[in-house]
Amino acid sequence: MCESVMNRTGSLLHRLKTEPEFRLRFLTFLCLVWSFFILGWILGQFGPSIFDLQYITNTDLEGASFYYISHNVGYLIGSLISAVLIGRCDCNFLLFVTMCIYGISVFTIPWCYLPPAMLVAQAIRGLSGGLLDTVANSELLSLFGNQVSPYMQAMHFAFATGGIISPLVTAPFLTEQYDNGGNSSIINQSSLVMQTGNIQLDNISYHLNNLTTVERNTTFHTSKDSHIFIPYTISGFLAMSSSVSFLLVYIKSRRLAKRHIDEVKIDRNERRLSFLVKLVILTIMSIIFLLYTAMEDTIGAYVATFCVEQMAMTKEDGSYVTAVFWTFFAFGRLTGIPISNIVKSIPLVGIYSSLLVISFLLLSFSPMINSSVTVWISTAVTGFAMSILFPTLFTWAEEDFLLVTGKIASLFIMTSTLGSITSPAALGYLIEEVSPMWYSYILLGESVGVIIFFVIAIILKKKLPQLNDNNDRFNKEINIDADSSPERSVLMDVPENKVT
Repeated sequence: MCESVMNRTGSLLHRLKTEPEFRLRFLTFLCLVWSFFILGWILGQFGPSIFDLQYITNTDLEGASFYYISHNVGYLIGSLISAVLIGRCDCNFLLFVTMCIYGISVFTIPWCYLPPAMLVAQAIRGLSGGLLDTVANSELLSLFGNQVSPYMQAMHFAFATGGIISPLVTAPFLTEQYDNGGNSSIINQSSLVMQTGNIQLDNISYHLNNLTTVERNTTFHTSKDSHIFIPYTISGFLAMSSSVSFLLVYIKSRRLAKRHIDEVKIDRNERRLSFLVKLVILTIMSIIFLLYTAMEDTIGAYVATFCVEQMAMTKEDGSYVTAVFWTFFAFGRLTGIPISNIVKSIPLVGIYSSLLVISFLLLSFSPMINSSVTVWISTAVTGFAMSILFPTLFTWAEEDFLLVTGKIASLFIMTSTLGSITSPAALGYLIEEVSPMWYSYILLGESVGVIIFFVIAIILKKKLPQLNDNNDRFNKEINIDADSSPERSVLMDVPENKVT
């Protein structure tokens, strides 16, 4: 295996030296990796800073939760817009504009003192993030085709890395907060905030590290002026640096086009499918994407609540369990880079999805045996098992089913965002009104759902050649019938000069 890796590295370096077009594609890939690092950075910044945003807009926690909703709506709209723009304009130029808008929105957020202004800024931030997420995944597939797997894993590992580092950078600039009662319950500045009731404030599945539960009706105040503008300014400059990188790549690509450099043929799946077959495939894959993001967001939002309310663990332990999840999640994405270069997408999805079911079964049995150790083990296995599924689903769709165009990538991102909204919101109600055990039940059900639709997709893949043959035979019969129709026979028997 080491020899194979060395050969691939040598081949990569040789192509970078001798092929200008490949060098440009690899440079674009590096820009995409940097932009995804920033995407994870900015998304991971929202959770720790929610109380400061609440303070500068003079609103309560329930009002501040609408900032999260506004962001998610913007994310959906951004994914939808990207489906229209991809193919109609150069992706590098589109990403240049997107990252520029992303940076401006992040710059303005800490200066939006009015709640309506904050809602607009969060919506624009979400719209830019949705555009970036969709366009980057689609562009990476168009750059590397069927060889995209390790590049996709690397880009999503950068995303996870940004999400881990961001809260650590943001923490020193957060203000201390205390409730408006007599108790002096200080919220640790490095913590991420989670709602245990109807209002759920996780950040599209990317809240990282420490979480602490907060009473729903608590209003927080700060003991000094907020300095949240400092980390947001850093984030804005990072986004702007990504914008400049895409502009430079765009200029370089235009120069190569003027020199008429021959393009390297990209090996991509261009299987002809009937409308019905394509619809079934897209439905199955979209459901798997939805279930995946629903699980990821649910864990990020409620694992600490489950530990505290169901397992009688301390809030500090709940925070550490959450940190374990995200640590193994990032580690899994790092190891996924070489693994995906060796193992095909189908075995990866099957193995990692099966690990998810096993880990959630272990989690469900934890209260029965009253063991917190199984919670730690289950959470670590879950983080590792979930790590590479999202990028692998993209490459699996490209390898075995259909060409993942901008519209299809947009569909996958939109359904993923819907999963990140609906599942945690429903679970918040079930935990409060029924039992915290619903956390494990919902996750187990969603993981089994992934397995079921994975098996359906495998069966469909095996049937694709037969379905395509039947479709071709049907089209051929239609053509034959058209050629042998009485009207056509009469016309063919008439001399040409007598046909009017």
